[in-house]
Amino acid sequence: MMYYIITESWHIVKKYDTEKGAKTALTRKYAKNYPDHQLRILSAADFRAQVPMVETINLMSGKKLMIRADEKGGCTDPGTETYWSM
Repeated sequence: MMYYIITESWHIVKKYDTEKGAKTALTRKYAKNYPDHQLRILSAADFRAQVPMVETINLMSGKKLMIRADEKGGCTDPGTETYWSM
C-alpha cells in the first residue's frame, strides 16, 4: 500500500494514505502551527530510498555504529536507554 509521509529532518511527523491528504494537512495544520519547521512530503518509497545513515554510540559496548536517521533517538536506536530497557 502506498502512503505519504510529512517529514522534518528525516523524522516522521505523520503518515497519510493519499498525497492529497498529506498536502491538505501540511497547509492547514502543520504549516500554520509550525511556521519555522522545514516540513516536506515524500512517498513512503522515496522516504526509505533517501534516508541517510547517521552515527550513534551503543550504550552497552561504547562502539560506534551507523543507523538510519529516522531511527535516531527512538526505540530502535541502541544509543538510547529505551532500546535497552524493553
